[in-house]
Amino acid sequence: MSRRNDEPRVGFADMVAFGCELAMFVLVIASVNYLVDGWRSWLIGIGAALVVALIWARWMAPTSSHRLTDPRRYVAQALLFGSVGVLAGVSGLLLWGVVFTVTSLVAFAFSRTERHAR
Repeated sequence: MSRRNDEPRVGFADMVAFGCELAMFVLVIASVNYLVDGWRSWLIGIGAALVVALIWARWMAPTSSHRLTDPRRYVAQALLFGSVGVLAGVSGLLLWGVVFTVTSLVAFAFSRTERHAR
């Protein structure tokens, strides 16, 4: 079975980058849970994750009509990943924040180079 040339190819870095996108929402919720006590932590955490999701959907998602162009998109992603990493660090999840931020930045940088090499 042959691939058509117009079908997008998904590489390893793309899969890791997508995993980082999903981990970002989980890390936001977990970080808020460490900062806020009680039932409000879930409400605020989910609300914060929704704000991050809306930012991502508006300016960074592949199907967005307002998608930023490279390199501005990568800078915006780096700021978002860094912000989530700082939030995790402030909440006591420093190791998770550092691992998330570094992995995300590297994965998204490599996914761009994979895409441009094709």
